[in-house]
Amino acid sequence: MASTVKHLAAYGAAEAGREYNTVDMSVQRLFNDYLPPYTAAIDAGAATVMSAFNSLNGVPASADPYLLQSIHPTPERLSHPGGLVTVTADRPVNRADLAAAIVMSGSTVLA
Repeated sequence: MASTVKHLAAYGAAEAGREYNTVDMSVQRLFNDYLPPYTAAIDAGAATVMSAFNSLNGVPASADPYLLQSIHPTPERLSHPGGLVTVTADRPVNRADLAAAIVMSGSTVLA
């Protein structure tokens, strides 16, 4: 059994409060308000982190290398097999392109 921190990042800030909607947010607000709880959960022993299925600043969170590789909270702590779980929204997208982008972004599990 493992705990999973969901949904990285800024999932609760979707425009108009609608799930699956885009999030438009400054980096400062992301770092100050939204990333600290993920780091705290990892520090408390969470085994994995699941990416959000919304877009953050125009890029799908599940395929955003900046989010998942550069600013992901303490990525060195997630180098174990469970690491980063990615979910995809049921959207009209080219699934092959999306899968390739997710793998390239650093996800270790695709759900």
